Amino acid sequence: FDAAYTNAFIARESYFSHNTNSAGPAYGIYCNNCISGELINCRNNNNTGLCHGAGTYLVTCTNIRIIECACTQNMTTSTTGDCAAYGIYLENCTSVACESSLTGAELCLSGSAYGIYAENSIGIGVKNTICAEHIGGYLASCISFINGTHLILVENTLEGCTALTGTAYGIEIRNGSLSSVRNNTILNNSGASAFGILDDGEPSDNVYISNYAFHNGINYSITYTGGVTLPVVEGSLAGPPGLPTNTGGILDNISINI
Repeated sequence: FDAAYTNAFIARESYFSHNTNSAGPAYGIYCNNCISGELINCRNNNNTGLCHGAGTYLVTCTNIRIIECACTQNMTTSTTGDCAAYGIYLENCTSVACESSLTGAELCLSGSAYGIYAENSIGIGVKNTICAEHIGGYLASCISFINGTHLILVENTLEGCTALTGTAYGIEIRNGSLSSVRNNTILNNSGASAFGILDDGEPSDNVYISNYAFHNGINYSITYTGGVTLPVVEGSLAGPPGLPTNTGGILDNISINI
């Protein structure tokens, strides 16, 4: 599926899978400079490129809805170079909503694997979506938001990213602002180093409420004005069970290590 400078399109209950390019990139859905599109209940799986592979790839698109779609097992074949595999890729996009979807098992042994990657984008919403089991050589991430504003993540499950020699992220926000991250579950992301949520803002102006991070190395790496770190309720599975008393509240983020 290849659309350029297209307005008001719908792809519904379709399969864009097993596209292979041994000399370049491979995508299930590719949209460039498109406005007002809907991808509903589509399967964009097993698209394999030499150095770049993606299920859904959107560049300079506005007002796009991705609903109940699966973008899984997209991969690259190169063993060298700065390569990347994506479930969903967004660049210079505005107002993109992803809901009740799945990205899983993206594979790039020579570089990076992402569930959802957004760069230079505004107004990206992800709700009730599963991003899981991506494997990258030196970077693996469930959701990465780079140089953007107004990312909204609500009620997502982000787990099982593996960076073979580098860093894994449940949520990675770099130079991102005015974002809201609420009620997400972030589990078992692992690598030489690993983070549940990393926000490199110094200080951050993003809001994190009621997230649950478990077994991610460093569960939260977030700093607010004056060096104040994100408040969390700390608990342990060792010793007496349960969380500390008198620590409840709607602003608490839960961080548990074993």
